[in-house]
Amino acid sequence: MKHKKIIFALLFLLLLTGCTKRTLTIIDISPANITLYPNETQTFTVIGKAQNGEIMGITPSWSLSNNIGVLHSTTGTSITFTAKNLGETTLTVIAEGITASTTITIVEEPILTTLIIKPSTANVGIDEIKSFEAIGKDQFGNEIKLDVDPIWTVTGGIGTVEPETGVNTIFFAYVSGTGEVVASIDEISTSATVTVEPLVVFSDPNLEIIIRNELQKVQSPIFPSDLESIHSLFAWNLEISSLDGIEYCVNLKYLYLKTNNISNITPLMALTKLEELNLSYNNIEDISPLRDLSNLNIIYLSYNSIEDITPLVDNEGLDMGDYLQIEYNSLDLSEESEDLQAINALLKRGVEVDY
Repeated sequence: MKHKKIIFALLFLLLLTGCTKRTLTIIDISPANITLYPNETQTFTVIGKAQNGEIMGITPSWSLSNNIGVLHSTTGTSITFTAKNLGETTLTVIAEGITASTTITIVEEPILTTLIIKPSTANVGIDEIKSFEAIGKDQFGNEIKLDVDPIWTVTGGIGTVEPETGVNTIFFAYVSGTGEVVASIDEISTSATVTVEPLVVFSDPNLEIIIRNELQKVQSPIFPSDLESIHSLFAWNLEISSLDGIEYCVNLKYLYLKTNNISNITPLMALTKLEELNLSYNNIEDISPLRDLSNLNIIYLSYNSIEDITPLVDNEGLDMGDYLQIEYNSLDLSEESEDLQAINALLKRGVEVDY
């Protein structure tokens, strides 16, 4: 009886501890599906798991689907593989009839073949700075990390860079002109075109606002080259008193500045492409800056304080079919006056004049 109790107790203990035979059901390889370069090595490990998820000891064997690489051992839970030739192979492990596999892809190692600089072009004001970054690309056109720092130089005598080595540098602009910021690693080099210009300063904030709106530049510096894109400008009744800065709008053809507080139009001398100009309702006395604007064909100058229109007579571009409005100024229109003679001279050339 005593022995039966002991047997029953042992059976009960076995049931409580769940002691049953474990069977290998899963094996896992790590890492899975990797890419290597020729002559690169990689260690693979494998673990076995029973049906309840517990890790159990195994004695696996390893094999490759082809010989593009070398297994330094074919048994054990950890082996080392060395890549040799380009291609793809399947690494398989087997233990107790259970198998698992992973893919090894051997690709050509990326080599630096090209450098690019960002930004590739830049306009920089005198005494201003600009940051540049060198980026490497491999033979496939993919960006790669630079293992060697580029060397930076500047051509054209327009400025300097600091530091002279490294992935990034800062350009310091000193002299107006165009040059290049160059990044080099051994025989590989590239450059960014840099134009150094004086910053355009507008004395009148209202004129600057209308220019910035036209350029769609809210805060960034304005350079002379930016203003070359403006072909027409409408700035009526904005209380503009100074035209300083407009001289860089060298491609302006149509300029409308009616009803402002302008008295000095000297900056217009540089706008040789002007065709239409409206300066009515201002405070202008001297129109001599219009003398050499030979492309003008429509001019509105009414309601100013102009006393002398001989600069318009001297403008050889004003002729048949052109139009001049000069009413309500300080002209002497009495018979035989110089102003009336000037008007008659324009009329004889075929200019339509309202005076």
